[in-house]
Amino acid sequence: MADHSIQGYQDILSIIDTILTNPTASFTEIREIIIKNTPGFTAVQVSTSIELAVRLWLISYIRNRMPVNQLQLETTIPWPDTLSLNSVLQQHYVRRTSHASAKYPEHLNVYNIGKMAGFRVKWTGSKTDHLSIEGSLVYIYYNVTVLRRMRSVSK
Repeated sequence: MADHSIQGYQDILSIIDTILTNPTASFTEIREIIIKNTPGFTAVQVSTSIELAVRLWLISYIRNRMPVNQLQLETTIPWPDTLSLNSVLQQHYVRRTSHASAKYPEHLNVYNIGKMAGFRVKWTGSKTDHLSIEGSLVYIYYNVTVLRRMRSVSK
């Protein structure tokens, strides 16, 4: 038996649609809605499917069931049973104001970030962590192709 309830691409879209149409619903409420619509699957299978759909949709390591691997744990955004996805994202991504007025070179790169600002760089596979800062650590999304594609689509 599979670890998830997803049978195809349409199931992923259905999960995303359920989340979008119930923006204040907690993880548990979303799971119950999906279980009601797809009988025959366990709560664990549906939970895993919700995680997969959201991770593919947002290109972020959002998880309800927390990993034991230390590296995965460091880059995971926890989604507790009692919170909505909107709440999780709002809590995780707090806007920070900057009063920096420094002039940066035309081609800002990882080397210059470290040299000029004293930052250490940590590569991340989570698009939503891109350019987030924790102390002197700045997270850089390593899949440049996705970022370029996003920029070209937004023009």
